[in-house]
Amino acid sequence: MEFVDKAKDAENAGDYLSAIECYFQAIEIFKSMKVTKEIQVQEGKIFNQIATLYSILGNYDNAIKYYNEAIPLFLVSNEHLTDIYSSVGDCYSSIGACYLAKSQFKFALTQLKKALEFNRRLTHILEGETRDNIVKCAIFNFALSILSLFFLNTKFPEIQLHIQRAAKLWENYNIAEGFGKSLCLLFSYIIDEDIKAAYKTLKNDVESATDMPILSSTLQTILMGLILDLSAKYIPGARVLVREEKTDEKGEIFLTRQLYEDMILYGITFANRKIPRPEYKEVIALLVGSIKKDDVIISEIVPITSGTEAEVEFKDEHYEKAAMIDAKAAERNEFIVGWFHTHPGLGLFLSATDIINQLGYQSLNEKAIALVFDFNHMALQNSGLAVFRLDDTTFSSTSYHQVRWRITDAPENYFLECLALFSNFLTNLNRAILINHTNLRKQALSLAQLAEQLNRSESILEQVIPKLIELEYLPDTKYDSDAKLIFKIEKEE
Repeated sequence: MEFVDKAKDAENAGDYLSAIECYFQAIEIFKSMKVTKEIQVQEGKIFNQIATLYSILGNYDNAIKYYNEAIPLFLVSNEHLTDIYSSVGDCYSSIGACYLAKSQFKFALTQLKKALEFNRRLTHILEGETRDNIVKCAIFNFALSILSLFFLNTKFPEIQLHIQRAAKLWENYNIAEGFGKSLCLLFSYIIDEDIKAAYKTLKNDVESATDMPILSSTLQTILMGLILDLSAKYIPGARVLVREEKTDEKGEIFLTRQLYEDMILYGITFANRKIPRPEYKEVIALLVGSIKKDDVIISEIVPITSGTEAEVEFKDEHYEKAAMIDAKAAERNEFIVGWFHTHPGLGLFLSATDIINQLGYQSLNEKAIALVFDFNHMALQNSGLAVFRLDDTTFSSTSYHQVRWRITDAPENYFLECLALFSNFLTNLNRAILINHTNLRKQALSLAQLAEQLNRSESILEQVIPKLIELEYLPDTKYDSDAKLIFKIEKEE
């Protein structure tokens, strides 16, 4: 059919939107024809391909919609039973993966359970190598189910039952290897707290695997990111996933000590000794500046959200705020050059969510950067900060690398001084508020005045002061967020 051929040509050229449009035109032609089982199976295959293209584009809602359109068409077709079960099982597995990509883990479990039912039916009617491939698909679907259970904070004994069911499959059918099996073993080692075996399996079998069951490249990237995120939570050695610096990377990143210190204070405010470690929160900010040749010069850090989630991601309201920040920066011939966020106690790396966030900026500006800070990595000669770029801006790879950076006005032994930065800041902050209260006849201190006295960013202070009051770092202090005023509370006699 003409439109199908055009769709395939567009698809091969990487023009997925045009391919989808041509596939829909082919569907319209099918609808005008007399309905037959042959027509229905062709429609099913086209809807399946449309769904796959939407998943490549990251439009998981539409991908789910059209996988669901394909399933009933496959079920009523006159194809061989094995082909029907295989097609329907693959659809349910892909839908489950799409829900995983959307972090809707309960929905993912429901769809993966359906996929496993069709996998089970196939194993009873197939033999030899073909059956072994279906068993590997079933083990992979078990692995995705287990991944969902981890992210749902399910108790380990329940997760272990799913691992045992998967293990029974590979034992009964003598499956020696496979991506799904490696994943299940990784999860089993995590539950057993066999960190050495877990790390070895992650590095040798999971990260280097080339036999992940067929999913779109985008879904494969997202799923691998989720696996790495989970591994970072339980395997200390998996947390620092810093890539070696690329030798052909030109330019450096420049920032001032004030900017670096603002980043530290912003991050530590939401992850410090007064907060239980499980309640540490990440913070996120945008970096404003300019690019000169290959160098990025950062001039301002603008907070976006503070400690609202353990895993911070950009949402619609953040993009709206970013547009306003970019417009304001343009007035002084600057723009957003990247973003900053913290990994409190986790290490210096980019998670799956971080990679997606970075892709949004680097696809528009190849010099855009991601700064990551973890105060646990601060030491006498260590900043606790790393700067990253993606190796490329496609979903075909999750790889990234470090970028050279420097603080332009840092004195000798500067990082040693910064180890006491947070406590010194609290001392100076309390002193400034108290002096103002004593000398200015109990008048409120404006945020702008405080920022000038402390040589700190007003936008950073606006984020940290309410949290510091909540944690009782600023005793007998009140902050009026509307008027942006700080004042001491009079104690009753």
